[in-house]
Amino acid sequence: MTQQRLDTFQVIGDPSSRKMLMLPSKNSLTINNLADNFDMSGPAVSKQIKILFGARLISIHDIGRERYCTLKTALVNCRRDLTLRHFLALNSKVGNTIE
Repeated sequence: MTQQRLDTFQVIGDPSSRKMLMLPSKNSLTINNLADNFDMSGPAVSKQIKILFGARLISIHDIGRERYCTLKTALVNCRRDLTLRHFLALNSKVGNTIE
């Protein structure tokens, strides 16, 4: 069975996902260090990490026996900028039709 990739907005709509995205924004964190910040079971944290990875918002790399999560800041910033431009364009069209 193929897992459907979630849209960025679906992913960041979840409070746990948003918090997870904020934690590794400055440095890479091990999956265990990331999990320490949540009152969730290990499988629940693992599922959230898989969702973030599937949405291409984080990268995961192995160093020795540890797995590290890193926020893909360039991709997140690009998606933010594209969304903002789309919103502003849509807003200007709606604004022009109201006047």
